[in-house]
Amino acid sequence: MNINELIEHWKYISPIIRVPQSTEDYNQLANVLDQLLDIVKDDESHELMGLVDIISHMISMYDETHDY
Repeated sequence: MNINELIEHWKYISPIIRVPQSTEDYNQLANVLDQLLDIVKDDESHELMGLVDIISHMISMYDETHDY
């Protein structure tokens, strides 16, 4: 993927894949993670595992600062 493709896809991804700023954002991101985990299952080599890791990290960061 080149930078132009990345820019084109970002407008679809950025509303969802971002650090949560509110409980609503958090819940939306957690829902996306649940859906991804249903797809990925236990396959550590699945092509979406990197996205699972990124979203998990964002959720963990929110949890740490909001006493979850």
